[in-house]
Amino acid sequence: MARLHDLVEIQEPPRTRFAEADSERAARLAAMWARAAEMFREPELFRQILDEIDEGVCFVGRGDRVLFWNRAAEEISGYAGGEMVGRDFGAQMLHEWHRHGCDRCALGCPARATAQGRTLRRSNLFLRHKEGHAVAVRMRRSPMLDARARVVGEVRLFRAACDGLACVDRLSHLGEPALVDRLTGFGNRRFAEGGLTEALARQQREGRGFAVLLADLDGLADVNWIRGQAAGDTALRVASASLAAALRRFDLLARWGDSAFAVIIEGLEPSALACLAHRLSELVAWSRVRDEAGEFSITLSVGGCHPSSGDSVDTLMRRAEANLRQAKNEGRGLVCIS
Repeated sequence: MARLHDLVEIQEPPRTRFAEADSERAARLAAMWARAAEMFREPELFRQILDEIDEGVCFVGRGDRVLFWNRAAEEISGYAGGEMVGRDFGAQMLHEWHRHGCDRCALGCPARATAQGRTLRRSNLFLRHKEGHAVAVRMRRSPMLDARARVVGEVRLFRAACDGLACVDRLSHLGEPALVDRLTGFGNRRFAEGGLTEALARQQREGRGFAVLLADLDGLADVNWIRGQAAGDTALRVASASLAAALRRFDLLARWGDSAFAVIIEGLEPSALACLAHRLSELVAWSRVRDEAGEFSITLSVGGCHPSSGDSVDTLMRRAEANLRQAKNEGRGLVCIS
């Protein structure tokens, strides 16, 4: 906190600041300003107050270097304050995300917009957790000003964007171990097949469309051979957590095979399916897997399709598998949708 106090000198504002306000409001604002200055002079009190907030709180200075990281930020990211202070916050972020869309930073970089003096920016971002997987967060940003109203940093408040997938809650409610993949904690192939059967029935009964994606980790067998089974298991856990971060709460994620995951998405525009598939592949590649030998990344190939009239679970998944094979035949980290 001493670094923040050195950077931002809080003084009583000039009277002209409240020239257009009534005297009572001006006095109230001046008192708030004075209290803020008092808290900055008592860094331990200020830290305790910020640690009680249930949102992540981060102060960054020039160069996007972290000056403060509260307790909620530690819980969301896995990083302790001592590990984050002094680090480049941007290195832990990916671009803005839009659920099931391709548009990234379409309205301009939020950090740049805040640095130009805009009072508040809201954005959706992915943080990379200390364990290596992606975490979707909703973030509010506000410029940090010095006594001359110059932008010298930024205050960032963020919280997890989702409480987890409903399919995980459903598994817990069912209490049926035979439907759970023990390694990742998500559903297994049997659970996915049940979800597909239900989705096909809903489509026939209610006309509710859906799509399926089959995503496979490239080269997982090589990871197991070279780095060991434990590294491969960690890669599967990291990949599944990153996949879940990019999905809506009511989407279904399950482990389909040794290195493959099935994703069932309802109510998605057909044109957005390829965008989602690319997002999943991108997030897994951006994630980091750590073992005793160091850190590595792994890519994800994706095949997907929409159901056709008369489809069964078997015929639908055979088409998804054919598209996945085509994607993998053309390289790594690629997508094939039909």
